[in-house]
Amino acid sequence: MPFNNYSPTYVFKGQVQSDTAPSNDNDLVRKQDVSGLSFISSIASGSSSYLSVSGGELSVSSLLISDVHVDNSQTSLANFISNESSTAANLKKGDFLVLTAATGGSETFIVSGADGSSASNYTEVESGLTSAEIVAKLSAGAGINISAGGQISSTITQYTDSNARAALSGGAGITYNSSTGQISSSITQYSDSNARAALSAGAGISYNSSTGQISSTITQYSDTNARSALSAGAGLSYNSGTGQFSSTITQYTDSNARAAISAPAGSGLQYNSSNGEISVNNGFFRTTFTNQSFTAGVAKTFNHDLGEKLVHVSVYDSNDDLIHAAVSLTDTDNLTITSSDNLTGVSVVVSI
Repeated sequence: MPFNNYSPTYVFKGQVQSDTAPSNDNDLVRKQDVSGLSFISSIASGSSSYLSVSGGELSVSSLLISDVHVDNSQTSLANFISNESSTAANLKKGDFLVLTAATGGSETFIVSGADGSSASNYTEVESGLTSAEIVAKLSAGAGINISAGGQISSTITQYTDSNARAALSGGAGITYNSSTGQISSSITQYSDSNARAALSAGAGISYNSSTGQISSTITQYSDTNARSALSAGAGLSYNSGTGQFSSTITQYTDSNARAAISAPAGSGLQYNSSNGEISVNNGFFRTTFTNQSFTAGVAKTFNHDLGEKLVHVSVYDSNDDLIHAAVSLTDTDNLTITSSDNLTGVSVVVSI
């Protein structure tokens, strides 16, 4: 069955593929069917010095390709040009030269002239660091000295026994001999009397500091005391004489339970309190327009009155086959549909 599409514009976000070659003038063309054709008609003006087209073939200028030549023996650019003249002449504009054995460290140049045969055609990109530059990158911290020649030395005094002992001192309850480094405690050891004297009684407690005996002055609770401490809350009755609780809550019957339920307004639900049945109001979620006519290219407005702008729209032709038309969501109650052809007997279903 053919798939009819009446939308003026149809945009595919993924790939569209065909298993057969085109046979009609209005068939889509596959990649392999046009591989022998050239669609490059010209080169943008900004790229004309790098790209060219001849006979449908695209060519790239060598200026777009950079080569890197690494030399591990020459100590300067002048030596490289003099001793490696043929190699230097083969370097073209945009190529890089790296001299790993250069005096003062590795140096990198780019050929900025026509070729690498002349020193004036090079621009230095990176040079090695001299000893002075390396030293300049360093900085001294506490107890450290760095000379202009790069020599690093320490000014920290080595810790002898006397230095270590002099750095210590005694605190509360501690005696310290800085000559010998001996540490001793002056804290009095806790005897029974000292321990008992450190304690005291609080609320409901009595304490004998001579014997260390602790006893409670709290009155023990009887059943009567326990029952009198309780009371009844909502839905409960309480007998303080017996401690018995009972419920005053009315037991729910089916009718009571159903009467306590209702369908929220604007929810699309319907509720029958006599039998407890809940049903869905289809008209709350869907609006159907039948026997509609369309004029080609003319937008037609539909007032679905569903209170939602983002809705789902389905369009069916007179044979109840799904078709595609251009849909535009106007607001929470309206939308427009446009067909590329004249249509009659069309059904439109709008749903949330």
